[in-house]
Amino acid sequence: MPSITKESFLKDYIRGFNEGNISAFSDFYHENVVLDLGGELALEGRQAIIDFYAERVGRIQETLSVSKLVLDEHGLACIAKGIFLAIEDCPEFILGPIAKGQSIEIEGFIFYEIENGKFTQIRAK
Repeated sequence: MPSITKESFLKDYIRGFNEGNISAFSDFYHENVVLDLGGELALEGRQAIIDFYAERVGRIQETLSVSKLVLDEHGLACIAKGIFLAIEDCPEFILGPIAKGQSIEIEGFIFYEIENGKFTQIRAK
């Protein structure tokens, strides 16, 4: 992937999340990417992030929508709303216990550092 554009971020990365297509959004990750989910959870490495989301596919449907996005060659920042719908009971869900059919909605900032066309650090607040 030579560079990340606003179009590829929205079309491939965000749509990948919304469709539960791990291979689509994980293509954006550097092998040594670090994901910090608001200080609640830190994952190191592309495979650790893939494993984290693979465990949730079929249990939690995540829908992201981006309202603001700023991008340059070093990073991307966005305001995103996430809706997390429980397909089954998930008492250990990172945002708190959630029962089948319930949803949790949050809005926050996500900051991505970019190196050689890949995300090297992701921080969600």
